[in-house]
Amino acid sequence: MQNADDMRKIFYNCKNCDKMEDRETRDFLRYVATKRAASGYTRQLEERVRSYRMTPREQLYYNNWLEITGKIRDEAKEEGFAEGAHDARLAIARAMLSDGIDVERTARLVNLPVDAIAQLMSPA
Repeated sequence: MQNADDMRKIFYNCKNCDKMEDRETRDFLRYVATKRAASGYTRQLEERVRSYRMTPREQLYYNNWLEITGKIRDEAKEEGFAEGAHDARLAIARAMLSDGIDVERTARLVNLPVDAIAQLMSPA
């Protein structure tokens, strides 16, 4: 099974792992079922898993980092939407002015200050 974040989950049925003919597979499935390393390979695997686990302090830092970056991303997204909406209103105001609609009416309809609309009429 694969998630949207490319993480894969593999499910093992370890109920009859002692009946497996291949020793490495049997030791691996027994390790998965019992979390006790019995062979060189499973001890190596257990050590690698232990090295990848985070300490509680690292977990706290990681969770804080996720929270902070999430807030930054959300703020940037909101800022981008607001900027896009403002740009769209300016584009609509330009079109309205080019169609001959007066500055005050345009400002009221696009919900922008009159001076911002007046600036659109002056040559850049």
